[in-house]
Parts: sequence; C-alpha cells; structure tokens
Amino acid sequence: MPSYYTIVQYVPDPIADERINVGVIVFRGELVKTRFVTSWRRARSFGDQDIAFLREFVDQFQEEPSTQLRLPGMEETVRINEKALREISNKWINSIQLTEPRASLQEPEALLSDMSERFLRQEITASKPHRDRRTAVRMAAESIESALVKNLGEQARQYLKRRSPVRGTYEEHVFDVAVVNGGTMLAVQGISFEGPDSEELLEEVHSVAWKVDDVRREQKELPLAVFALPPSNGSKSFELAKRICEGLGADFVTEADAENWATGRVGSPTPNGIIKPKRKPAKRTKRVSGVKSKKKIKVRKVRWSGVKSKKKKKIKIRKVRQ
Repeated sequence: MPSYYTIVQYVPDPIADERINVGVIVFRGELVKTRFVTSWRRARSFGDQDIAFLREFVDQFQEEPSTQLRLPGMEETVRINEKALREISNKWINSIQLTEPRASLQEPEALLSDMSERFLRQEITASKPHRDRRTAVRMAAESIESALVKNLGEQARQYLKRRSPVRGTYEEHVFDVAVVNGGTMLAVQGISFEGPDSEELLEEVHSVAWKVDDVRREQKELPLAVFALPPSNGSKSFELAKRICEGLGADFVTEADAENWATGRVGSPTPNGIIKPKRKPAKRTKRVSGVKSKKKIKVRKVRWSGVKSKKKKKIKIRKVRQ
C-alpha cells in the first residue's frame, strides 16, 4: 500500500506566487504524520507580515489524531485524513497551500524523515529541549476533564470541547479548550514559556492578549483563562502575560495549581458551578384535561335543549288544527 506526501507552503502574495516550505505531511488512509519548521524567523522575514495565522494552522495539525479541526475553507470541523488532505490540496489558493500529493513505496515514518531532510533541511532540529504549547493545551484539557468527571460523573465529558469558537466584540476567536453546555461556560488558551524569551514568544503573548481582551469586551461574565507552562528561569514575557490576565479579569493558571483551579472552576455540582443540569419539560396537568371534559358536557346540553324545542313546536301545531 503506497504512502503519500504533500508539502505545506507559505505564500504571502498569491499573485506573485513566491512561496516557502514550512512543513511536510505524510499520510496513508487514516494515518497522518507531520513535521514543521521549529523557527519561524525565515517565514516572517519572507512575508514581512504577521504569521500568527500560519502558526495556528500548524498547531492544529499537531493536535492529537482524534481531534476534530476547524480549518479555513472547510465548512465544518473535519478529521485530518487522506480524504481531507486531498480536498485541501485542491481547494486552497491563498496564503497557505498544499502541493499535489505524491506517492511513495516507503513506510510513512521513513518517508517523513526523507522528505523533511529534502524540503526543510535547514529548519528541522533533532529534538525539542522544552515542552511546547501543545503540552499546555493537553494538560489544561486533562485537568478540566478530570474535574468534570470527578464531581459530575462520566456524562460530563461531553461538555469538554477542543478548539471552540467564542464570540468577541470585533471577531470570533478560537480557544484551545472550552466547557460548553448550550453556550460557552469557560474558555481556555494554552501557552508555553519554557523556551527562550524570544520575539516570537512576545508576539504570541500579544496575540493571546488581543483574544482575551476582545472576548472580555463582548462577554463580561464569561470565565476566561490562560494555561501557561512557566519558564525555568526569569522571563519578561511570562510576567507580561500574567499582568495582562490580571488586568483583563482572566485566570492565569500554571501547572502547579492546575488541579485546584479546575476543580474550583468547573467541578462544582452546586448551583454556583458553571455546569447546570438541563430542565425537563413540564408535564401536562390534570386540570387541562378537566377543562376539555367540561366543554364536551356543554355541547351535549345544547343538543338536548334543541330536541325539546322541536317537540314544543309540534304540540302547538296540533292545538291549532283542533
């Protein structure tokens, strides 16, 4: 069975059609493997514009395989597999494009390694020295799910959503993790400060700040949180993110206090908790059926009076003839 690969390309100006490779995707049926650049400095310089949308796209592809993703150009959330990737490669003509899939007899893992060396040879590092944003998102989801199940039962798992859209004043924002029961009850964004305190990290902090600020303006009572993996040493970006969250009324959660925070926010079965049971529709009372029976009785009385009146008319006619 052949494997297939496609190259993810960043095209800042589709009219000029100048492009740069930023990732490789290998797939075979439902199996999908990806590898992307670890430094975005070259891509930022190449396009001379904000690439937050590009990094968000990459983050979605690096989620767990079972995650349903909401991608540009797709009407609904989709599971990334061979069918979806072929559709994307045919449809997308904007700033992110996928090349036409090509076949190979290599196993997916070997093919991914070879194509990465060929197309991303200066962008790939052998290993990651720190945990990234994906780890922060996974830990936030696990903490919330554990609190829901512990306090509200297994059925509460259904309230946990990944990559959930939340309405802001100026635009709709996608949060990494959310608790949804009819409407959004909690929205959480993940971020990692374990890497170097770079310009890229500072841009990510500003992106998160805009997301939280815009939603807070529109929904003042909605609980918002930023789940952060703290740095091993001092970090200006970490302190800035913490101050911004405090100023905007959002929770700033770290790994150390994740369990207590999740239990306090989403695990309460009392009316003060954010998860409330749905009310069952009210049953019809006996009084309603009683009203219907009275109407029937009235109809019958009218009919009997009609019969009596006819009899009286007949008697009167007989008297006149005599």
